[in-house]
Amino acid sequence: RALGSAGGARLLAALGHLPPRQWQVLTPRCYLDLSESQAADAVSVSAGSVKTHTHPGLTALRSDVEGTS
Repeated sequence: RALGSAGGARLLAALGHLPPRQWQVLTPRCYLDLSESQAADAVSVSAGSVKTHTHPGLTALRSDVEGTS
């Protein structure tokens, strides 16, 4: 839904500004709606790593998309 909206291009661009580990965990976690453990398995990291990188990644995305960085 988010990618199909008017801000989809901005969202995709913002994803490209994230550190690799953040976008690696955000993609399966948020866009594929996987659980933390499923996302961890998908990208071969621990569930703790998914937790550690999800919040700052979402914060950075929000800031970038809203233009508040």
